[in-house]
Amino acid sequence: PNPPSDLAPALVGMLTKQANGFMGTIFDLAGRSVLEIREEKGSWGTTNYMLTQKESDASLSLHERGLLSALFKADETQVNMNEVATRLGMKSKLFDEPLEQELIHRKWLDPDRKLTHKKLVASSLITMFLSLALFVGALLLGLGFIGDVNMAMLFAGMAGISAAMFVLSIALFIYSASYSVL
Repeated sequence: PNPPSDLAPALVGMLTKQANGFMGTIFDLAGRSVLEIREEKGSWGTTNYMLTQKESDASLSLHERGLLSALFKADETQVNMNEVATRLGMKSKLFDEPLEQELIHRKWLDPDRKLTHKKLVASSLITMFLSLALFVGALLLGLGFIGDVNMAMLFAGMAGISAAMFVLSIALFIYSASYSVL
């Protein structure tokens, strides 16, 4: 009934493929008094949530240090929560790469499967665009040979083959999306 206490929220986010796994880390760091989240009144009656970095002697993992480096500039100790996603988006490697290394270290992520996943996605996209180009080319060239039945049949066959390649590329793309790297 209780989650393991040593598992970082960001790791759970990576395992469950949550796009905003960094938020769990922010709240975890706030719970450990490394960060403070404060509500402030903004202009026109709005509410702003400010994230403040506190002085702390808590031991931080690599991804937590990377998150703090991505969120706070060198001379900064406070940031508006509205800016967190943008700042992390610009420096996401500081947070994501240590998480990935932790997953590999725990043997929860297989680098070979990740490489295979990348190859599957790339081959499906290449096949999709190649088949579209072949289809359009066959149609355009086939229109030039409307009077010649043999050539028109050749280009119609090419269009049919490219349409079949497109359908297969969609199936390959769906397979690559469901292929787990874990």
